[in-house]
This record gives sequence, C-alpha cells and structure tokens, in this order.
Amino acid sequence: MPSMTEGRWPLVVGPVGLLPAGPTAADDGGRVHLGRQPSATPPPAVDVVTLCGRHAVFLGIEVDVDLFGADRDRLCGSCWRIVEGWLEPPAPVDGEDLVVAWLVHTVLRGGSAMIEDVPFGRVRPLRQRVARQIKAAIGGTVTTSLISPTTIIVFSQLVIDAKSEDRQHQELRDAMLRLQASGDGHPLGQPDWRRSWSQITSTPGL
Repeated sequence: MPSMTEGRWPLVVGPVGLLPAGPTAADDGGRVHLGRQPSATPPPAVDVVTLCGRHAVFLGIEVDVDLFGADRDRLCGSCWRIVEGWLEPPAPVDGEDLVVAWLVHTVLRGGSAMIEDVPFGRVRPLRQRVARQIKAAIGGTVTTSLISPTTIIVFSQLVIDAKSEDRQHQELRDAMLRLQASGDGHPLGQPDWRRSWSQITSTPGL
C-alpha cells in the first residue's frame, strides 16, 4: 500500500480510489473520513457519503493529510476498518508472538487486556490471532475493541463472569483507590493489564 506522503490522492486500494473527506458543520471531533473517488474529481465543497456513511465534504486532492503519520489519530476508525478489509496485511513484525502471548495470558488471568502502539497494518491480524487463541483455550465470547487506530482492548466475558465475589470487590476497591490517588495528584503506576507494544517486545517475560 502506498504512503499517503509519496504521491497525490486518490489513494488506490485494489480497484477503489479513495479521497479524504472532512466533517460537516455537525461536530464529528475533527475526524478525517475517506470517500470513494467518483468518476469525475469533485471540487472541495461537494458533499460525499463517506465509507462509514457520514455526509461530509471532499478536502481536495491537493490537501496535505498524512493519515499514516502526523494525522493518523484523526482518521475515522470506521472508515479505516472498511479499507483494512480490502488489504493484504503486512507480515508479522518482530515481537508479535510475545505480544499475542502477553494478551492471551493477561486476559485468561484477569478477563481483559489493553495493548497500545500496535504497528500499522497489524491491528486486524492481532485481534484475530488473540481471539482465536483465547477461544481455543477456554471457549466463550471474546470481544476485541479498537480504542484508537493503534490501541486495542480484549475482553473474555467467560473469565469476567467466573471471578469470585471477593475478587470483584478487590478489583473495585483497587480502581477506587486509583481514582482517589489520581484526584489527589499522586502519580499512578501502570495497571498490569495495560502495556505498550515496545514495553512487551523489549522486555521478554513482562
């Protein structure tokens, strides 16, 4: 897949040409959406229906938007998930097996886990790998949610439902203490269910 900064729009993904679109007057959090290229290139003010179904306007082919770099957090996650389904994912990156193992272990132990800074193009394959391994281990429903373009959280409802009442109360107390400490301005340590990609890959056995 070409970089957004290597050439002009439209970005061609398979047979589909894509153009960047901005939000309408209705507040959409400043997200940049993607729309299919029509037969004729529209002027910037022409309304479009984006991949995720919102009405927006084309930003124009000359627009300087780096969706894989500086603007990656502004890209509409729903639009990107549609595009992602059309792509052949890149090969697994170094350390991915460690990340999968950490996610599976953490979810089986506590019911949920969050991983940040997932490399570009590996979010969808990572979600699929983790869900398959957890289901193979214990069955039940596994939910993977995209928190940001590079952050996912994984839940196992089976593990959560199996927690004892005492453990649930302890986790609730811990969460309340963390909130209180945060409100008092005390620094908080990172919870054991949340890690970044580099933390896991640079510290095997974490």
